[in-house]
Amino acid sequence: MNLQGNWIDLMILIIIVYFLFDGMTSNFWVVTANFFSFLASMLISLKTYKCVAVLLKNNFSMPFSISNAIGFLITASLAEIMISSLIMYLIRKFPSKLQRLPYQKILNVIPALGEALVLIAFILTLILALPTHPKIKAAISESKIGGYIVTKTGGVEKDLNEIFGGIVEEGINYLTIRPGSSERIPLNIEKRDLAVDKETEMAMFALVNEERSKAGSRQLTIFTGAVPVAENYAEDMWERQYFSHYSPEGDDVGDRLEKAGIDYHTVGENLALAPTLSIAHKGLMNSEGHRRNILDPQFKKVAIGIVDNGVYGKMFVQIFSD
Repeated sequence: MNLQGNWIDLMILIIIVYFLFDGMTSNFWVVTANFFSFLASMLISLKTYKCVAVLLKNNFSMPFSISNAIGFLITASLAEIMISSLIMYLIRKFPSKLQRLPYQKILNVIPALGEALVLIAFILTLILALPTHPKIKAAISESKIGGYIVTKTGGVEKDLNEIFGGIVEEGINYLTIRPGSSERIPLNIEKRDLAVDKETEMAMFALVNEERSKAGSRQLTIFTGAVPVAENYAEDMWERQYFSHYSPEGDDVGDRLEKAGIDYHTVGENLALAPTLSIAHKGLMNSEGHRRNILDPQFKKVAIGIVDNGVYGKMFVQIFSD
């Protein structure tokens, strides 16, 4: 047998073996109660946590990002305690000959395996729903066991992102500098695992044009010749550990375009450092100067360069021109 899996598959197998070993040393009915109470509590909490979240927000002045997460945990915990207690109460009513079944250790495999798979599915789906390292997400998707599990729980990913995504995103650093500012922010990041993110570049281009449509501005075209300029500048900021509209040599976006032999009349530049596209775009649109560049009707084209540095986030460079 050759599974041809990866390290995610190994971790999954370790968890499964642990649950099976623990289950085989327990009473069949206890293992069964744990499995059904955990599964039911997750399903119930996904459907009802918003009621508790609203109560927490209204009575304790919590933002929704926090009240959602706490509401889910409270609902899940209470549901599991109540369901587990009810199941154990019913089990105690069983005739004594049913309390300990023959071949109990073999029978324990079924609920123990079920509990392990439910927990694994929850953890993997939560990782995919949140802004975790792209290599970890790729490893989950490419794993033999984990990849199959998450394909069966795709509908839950959106729910978990709604529950926990807000509180995670609020704890993640978002960095930008006012357009035209000479401010410089040092980046104390030693490790670099850089990769140009073409897919996210196109996704951001679509978001920019979507915002312009809402504002009644003409659609931008891709400033093809300037895309390498934007990408190279994003990479340079990572490599030389700074964040600024001006390079260490004092060059601004106009200088960079001229050195690349690109003509322009009017130019604008937006910068952002963020873990995800949605956080970067939202931050730029919430900033007056950056939003003005995105929506400015005098601009006709945009070049977007995005360089991913793994867990340290993505560097976003937008160059607008007429």
